[in-house]
Amino acid sequence: MLSIPVSDEGAPEFERRFGVEVLRGFGMTECNMVAYPTSGRNSGTALDAFELAIADAETGQLRPASAVGEIVVRRRIPGAFMAGYFKMPEKTVEAWRDLWFHTGDAGFLDEQERLHFVDRIKDCIRRRGENISSYEVEQAVSHYPGVAECAAVGVKTDDAGGEDEVMICVIPDPGGRSTRPP
Repeated sequence: MLSIPVSDEGAPEFERRFGVEVLRGFGMTECNMVAYPTSGRNSGTALDAFELAIADAETGQLRPASAVGEIVVRRRIPGAFMAGYFKMPEKTVEAWRDLWFHTGDAGFLDEQERLHFVDRIKDCIRRRGENISSYEVEQAVSHYPGVAECAAVGVKTDDAGGEDEVMICVIPDPGGRSTRPP
C-alpha cells in the first residue's frame, strides 16, 4: 500500500494513469491507522480498536456531525497507541486532554460517521506578526490562470526575526497561459 496525498481533482487522473484505486485513510505514528475506507473519497470509519470524534480545538467540546473541528482519538484496546513522546512529558500531556488524543488535524464526521480530513489545524505561516493560512494562500493561487497545482510553505530566514517568509511552489498548467499577478 502506498500513502500519498492526492486531491479530489487529481485522483481520477492518478487512478487512470496507474491503474489503481485511490483510497484515503487516517492515521498517525502516535496512534496507528485509525480509519480506513472501503471506497470513496472520505478517510473512512474508525477501526474497531479506536473511538473517533471531532472536538472544538479550543474547548474540547465534541462537535455534531458535519461540523469541522479537531480530530480526536482514543483506543478501545490496550497497546494501540504510543506510551508518550520520548523525554517530552509536557508534549504528551498537551496531546492528551479530556481522555482524548488530540491529533492537531481538522476534519468532520458525516452522518454515516465517515471521517473527512480537512487540513492541519496549525498549518499556518507566521510572517510579520501575522498567522497566514497556507490553505487560503493555496486556494487563491490555484485559481490563477496557468496554475495546475501549488503549495504554500513557510521558509525560515535569518533577517525576519525568526519568522517565515511565504514561498509558493507552483506546477504550471502545461496547456495554460500564465500571467503575473497585478
